[in-house]
Amino acid sequence: MAKNKAVDYPGLSASDAIDSAKKIVETYSNKSFKMASLANTLGHKTEKSGTFLLKLGDLRRYKLIDGRGEFTASELAKKIAHPLNEGERIAKTREMIFNVAIFKQLYDVFQSNKTPSLEEIQAQLLNITNIDRAELPKISEEIRKLYIDAVSHIPSEGMTMQHSIPSASHISSNVPQQQNRGANESLDEDMTSFHDKGIDVVVRKDVESLETAIAFLNIHLTKLKNKRKD
Repeated sequence: MAKNKAVDYPGLSASDAIDSAKKIVETYSNKSFKMASLANTLGHKTEKSGTFLLKLGDLRRYKLIDGRGEFTASELAKKIAHPLNEGERIAKTREMIFNVAIFKQLYDVFQSNKTPSLEEIQAQLLNITNIDRAELPKISEEIRKLYIDAVSHIPSEGMTMQHSIPSASHISSNVPQQQNRGANESLDEDMTSFHDKGIDVVVRKDVESLETAIAFLNIHLTKLKNKRKD
């Protein structure tokens, strides 16, 4: 595998990129927009903000916007925001993630291992980039978190996650509610499920699938806690 001259990775997670794509498409649809308007839509006070400019670069990296100076939502962003079906949503999200070369390179190595250890990430960064060993501690943990978040959007065999709108009964109940399933929808004995408060989780009962589910939930729990601190 050819080595890169430097480690090129986004600051914007795949989850946040998807959220940004949806905001852009919902706000502008097929209309063009200026940088200042985009900054406001994405929650920044000014288009001169360093944080916004980095986000702008990452949106280009994920190929979610087209143009310079005056922008439009890309066709990829539109399909992610309004997929025709679940298959298209997964395929286009995967395409967005693999537009980031480092994610594709790591996925080619780890495949079904969606929660590689820090040591495994560091070893692969040394293998596929020209990074100096002294620089590894500064970026490897961040890249690991970004990678785990990204691949959480790429379903593995035996695991699906769906989110629905909570009903009043879900909100008021403290007891997990098992959804009714027909005979053809019964779970295999090696699968387990959880249904409560608008969450529908079905996961295979093996270490890899369960660790992936835990990593996915921990990522979003950390984001929620950080938002509450702000």
